[in-house]
Amino acid sequence: MGQREPEPDDRKRDEEHQPLDGMGARSAEVPDDQRGDGNDERQLRALGDRLHAHIRHEERMLFPLIEATLPDHELAPLALALEQAHEQHD
Repeated sequence: MGQREPEPDDRKRDEEHQPLDGMGARSAEVPDDQRGDGNDERQLRALGDRLHAHIRHEERMLFPLIEATLPDHELAPLALALEQAHEQHD
């Protein structure tokens, strides 16, 4: 079976995930002795802002698509798994 051609939404998601992944990796690599110079706070704030915007986009675009595409009998286990994961992080 061949690989499917990426849809425009797939490309948009990948374009958003790659910089977020890179920003997260760079912020994790800052040595402790270089923290506190203001750059790390700016980088983390920028990462947080981009992540927030990305999550809001997925909530508006991706989740409704999933809900419209999957039948209820497939959505129910996903909802339960998400609820359980959320409870573990509280």
